[in-house]
Amino acid sequence: MNIKIFDVDHGFCAAVETDEGHNILIDGGSSIRSGFRPEKYLLNELSRHLDYLIVPAYTETHLSAFLDLVNHFSENNYTIEHLIANPLINAESLDQISMRHFGNHIVLRLLNRMCRDFVNPVQTLQLAGAKLSFFWNEHPDSLKLHDVCLVTFLSYRDINIIFPADLEVDGWKALLEKSEFRDCLRQVNIFVAAGHGHKEGYCSEVFEYCHPDLVIVSTDDSEPSHQSLLQYESHAKGLQTLWGEQKLIATRQAGSISIEQSSNGLLEVISRQPRVYRVPV
Repeated sequence: MNIKIFDVDHGFCAAVETDEGHNILIDGGSSIRSGFRPEKYLLNELSRHLDYLIVPAYTETHLSAFLDLVNHFSENNYTIEHLIANPLINAESLDQISMRHFGNHIVLRLLNRMCRDFVNPVQTLQLAGAKLSFFWNEHPDSLKLHDVCLVTFLSYRDINIIFPADLEVDGWKALLEKSEFRDCLRQVNIFVAAGHGHKEGYCSEVFEYCHPDLVIVSTDDSEPSHQSLLQYESHAKGLQTLWGEQKLIATRQAGSISIEQSSNGLLEVISRQPRVYRVPV
């Protein structure tokens, strides 16, 4: 199992490759600084087939990346087997969202059409030894886009990681009412901070159940405050490395991050900087 969390300027992007050759892409963010684009990364792979594309967030930044990704896939004959999104984001709710967020209108329409054609409205997905679990909130009366993010848990051997997208406090609290969601949080050992580590995505109640070894922050073009990073760091147990204890890694400083479960069972967190973080198992 190999999980890559890319250093992007806008949105978020992670790629998962299982030992059985399944390819999963979570979101489609890109970077002007490095020139990274997910479609270029995928087109460099041997396979031109994506098993699962997960669309976790519905703000303009995330959806514009989704539109670019779909267009490039179409132009290069790259196939997507399954699209996974919040199944409650349907034609009716998208019409209401479009009225409030007119700049997203075209992309929301495309998402709606694709969801009708081949969205996979599953709660759990088993891929040999890997398991993905998905959680979502029903569309709130306020139509706040951040609160309808699709939250993804990925478990494989010693890897238990959460991708909460841009979920904010109200969205977290609503999901915490579900016992299954709390159970998944208890298993997490790698926590990807919501909303690029900004204060809007931080919910202290989450850490009554979740006690990760490491927090990963995928920073965007506006870095989170030092106070926000300290809050997340205070909840991590830490990894013992050659450079001392590591509790938080941010992509802006570390570059893209790779999480691997090696054949000898060792779980490694590797950044583009010359450091390897070994997780005690």
